[in-house]
Amino acid sequence: MLSIRQINKTLGDFSLSDISLEIHPGDYYVILGQSGAGKSMLLDLIAGITKVDSGTILFRDRDITKQSMSERKFGIMFQGDSIFPHKTVNENIAYPLNHLSKAKRNQEVRKLAETCGVESLLSRYSGSLSGGEVQRVVLARTLAMKPDIILLDEPMRSLDQHYKFQLQSLLRKLNREGQTFIHVTHDYQLALALSNKLGVLHQGKLIQSGETQAVFNHPANAFIAAFTGVRNYFEIENTAHQVEINLSDDIRFSVPEDLQHKDKLRIMIAPEAVSVSPDEANHQGVLFDMFNDQSGEMLVVQLETIRLYALVKTDLNLSVGQKVSVKISEYRMIACE
Repeated sequence: MLSIRQINKTLGDFSLSDISLEIHPGDYYVILGQSGAGKSMLLDLIAGITKVDSGTILFRDRDITKQSMSERKFGIMFQGDSIFPHKTVNENIAYPLNHLSKAKRNQEVRKLAETCGVESLLSRYSGSLSGGEVQRVVLARTLAMKPDIILLDEPMRSLDQHYKFQLQSLLRKLNREGQTFIHVTHDYQLALALSNKLGVLHQGKLIQSGETQAVFNHPANAFIAAFTGVRNYFEIENTAHQVEINLSDDIRFSVPEDLQHKDKLRIMIAPEAVSVSPDEANHQGVLFDMFNDQSGEMLVVQLETIRLYALVKTDLNLSVGQKVSVKISEYRMIACE
């Protein structure tokens, strides 16, 4: 197990503050955050590229806080990583294997190339490879080190969708076979597709961590909800402990009995649970915006002081500025911590 305990690091005017997390063997742990949140800095500290100012890093109960990068048996893939241009793919993968006999080295390279789907590229040089092919060669070379943990710093950022999906599939396969990963990204959809554990980093602080589904289903605050793709998230005061509360004049929610004593509640509504229809006479809101989403058309309805997102599968022939009514078929309510 890798245990990071209350580490701190300041570089210039930016600081990572009091970061603690645990990665178990076989985890795919994603550190999710916006650009400038400190993700790459945290990965560098884990790798040993830079040293912490304070705090402790333990691996298998051994203190590795002061160990150099070469002493830690971690592999690392950087954003836009490259291979040696003067070497073939075969020679690139074989680079960490010079301690083996030629026959053993060739056998290991062949196995790694097949694992990463680059066996047909072994005689080629980097100039003739696509970005996705280069990243798979880098991954094969990293696996040749037999790392305990592989650290990934936005390795898919420059890839097109086709190669991104290919690399995702390969990483999932390796993780299912037991490889441990720590992956930093700004892409919540990538985090959802790959990880079993998730930490959200914001302005140098780890503001929520846990099982991926738990973080996505129970975001700790509005920032995390928005950043993890929750479109409809509202925090509602219920200090009077009412059995029903208003989101707007025409939209009321029943409060489950076990939450009625809570002063503050969160309401989350999936966009597909919101239906919209034109209604001039009994409208609740106005269509504020509309745009294409991966799963259909997203409508944004302005209701008094809030906006609701609705995902529709069919063309309703609506236009921005039109008066509409909304109906909510399902919602999730939880207590604020």
